[in-house]
This record gives sequence, C-alpha cells and structure tokens, in this order.
Amino acid sequence: MSGLEVASAACIADTMLIAATDIGLASIYLCAFVEGFNAEPNLIKELGLPDGFSPIAGILLGYTDELAVERKLEIKLKVNYK
Repeated sequence: MSGLEVASAACIADTMLIAATDIGLASIYLCAFVEGFNAEPNLIKELGLPDGFSPIAGILLGYTDELAVERKLEIKLKVNYK
C-alpha cells in the first residue's frame, strides 16, 4: 500500500489541527520542509532524532493576534437528495 504512511500522517495531523483550534491555538500543516531533510540528511542527527527517522508531515502551533476560538467560522453543507 504505497503512500499509506503519508495518508495516515495527514489524517493524524488534521485531527491535531482541529484539536488545536478547539483549544484556541492557531495552526498550520507543513509538508514542504521534508525536502530540507532530504537535501540535508544531517539535520536528523542535529535535531537528535532517531536513526532511520524520516519526517513526512508536521504542524506548527501557536497564538495569533486573534485567538482561533474567537474567530467565527461558518461552514455550510448543502446536500441534495433526489
């Protein structure tokens, strides 16, 4: 099942992003940073990560000027049944 690890990591990260919003944190999903690890394999050692570790996704969490829970997000779902 090629790509299953990436899909699983994305699902886990998405759940973490939703949870972060729920507690008032801003968040963002990262994937482009992976290229940096590919270009500079020594970064894994410099960060103290275990041998064989291969990052495939990441998230950043923090506060903004406007707390995420204060933003009102409106999602409308339209379903047409025939």
